[in-house]
Amino acid sequence: MKVNTSTNSRTSRTNFVGLRQLEKVHEIILNQPFPSVDKLAESLQVTGRAIKRYINILKNRFQAPIKHDRKKKGYYYTHLNWQLPILPLDDAELFSFFITIFLLQSKGQLYQDTKVKKALAKVASRLPAEVYTNLSFLLENISVQETPHVIVKAEFLEQITNCATEKRTVEFDYYSPKDKQTTHRKVNILLLHNHEGDWYAISFDPLRNDFRDFHTGRISNFKETNEFFQVPKNWNRKEHLDRGFGMFRGGKTTEVEIMFDTDQAQYIRERQMFHPNEIREEFSDGSLKLSFSAGEQSLEAVARFCLKYAGNCEALKPEKLREIIRERLTKGLEMHK
Repeated sequence: MKVNTSTNSRTSRTNFVGLRQLEKVHEIILNQPFPSVDKLAESLQVTGRAIKRYINILKNRFQAPIKHDRKKKGYYYTHLNWQLPILPLDDAELFSFFITIFLLQSKGQLYQDTKVKKALAKVASRLPAEVYTNLSFLLENISVQETPHVIVKAEFLEQITNCATEKRTVEFDYYSPKDKQTTHRKVNILLLHNHEGDWYAISFDPLRNDFRDFHTGRISNFKETNEFFQVPKNWNRKEHLDRGFGMFRGGKTTEVEIMFDTDQAQYIRERQMFHPNEIREEFSDGSLKLSFSAGEQSLEAVARFCLKYAGNCEALKPEKLREIIRERLTKGLEMHK
C-alpha cells in the first residue's frame, strides 16, 4: 500500500489524533444527556479550550446540529439521527479496507458479494484523494482457502435478517438430521449467526418456550406472517452463544477439561480461543489444558473436536465425554480392521 506522505509526518499524526477526538466528542454528545465542556474535557483528557474548538469544527466544518442548553449547561443534537461523515483512515485501517475488497473478489460474483462491493465502492469514494493502493499486489501475494460450508441464497439471508429487524414472526418447515424428520415451526428470529461459514437463525420457539438454533440450509417453505413479537426479557445473546460448543448447546451445564500433549499443545497455543470462556493452563513439560463450561448436549461436538487430535489429547472430564470418545474410537477401529 502506498499513501501520499508529502505533508510533514508529525503534522499528519497530529491531525489524525484531532479527527479521532472529534469522533469522541460526537459520540459523547450523541449518547450522554447534555454533556458540559468540563465533562467533555474530562472524558477526552484535554482542556476546555480544546473542547470548544472541537465543537466549532463540528458545527462549522461538518454542519453538525449542535446546540447548547443554558439551563442544563450542556450540549445536545437537535437532530438525533445526524451522523459524523466518514473521516480519513490511517494506514492500518486502509489496509484492512482493501483486504476486505480482496476477500470479496476472491469469492466470485455472488449476489451478496456484489451488494457489499457496491457498498464498499461508496465508502471508497469518500476516501481522501491522496490515498491509493496497488490492488494487483494484494491479488498476487495473498491467498484465501475457505472452510467448506452450505451455500444459502443471499436473498433468503436478507429476508431472515429483515424479519429479525422488524420483529416479525415467521413460519417454516425444518429438517433435523438427528431426528431424521421434518417439523413445522412458528418462531421469532432473534439473531442471524455465522459459524464457520454456515448461517443459523437463532430463534425463540413459543410452542417449546425455549431458544433454538436453526441451520438456514435446512429451512424450507419459509413464510412471513403478519404477527410481530417482543424480544424475551431473558434473551442474552452472549450467554446463549457461550452455553454451547460450536453450534451445539443445551442441557445441564458441565465442566470440560481437555489435555493436549507437548506436540499438539504448540498448535493449540498458537490459535485463538476454541470456546469463549475457556481457561488455558500451561504445564512444565510443555503440555496444555483447556477448561470451559458447556451444556451436556454439546458434548458430541466436543468429542468430535477431541477426535480431531486423537493420539495427542485426552478428555479428562466429564466422564460422559470420555464415554462418547471411547464409543467413537471403538466403532472406528471396527470399521478399519
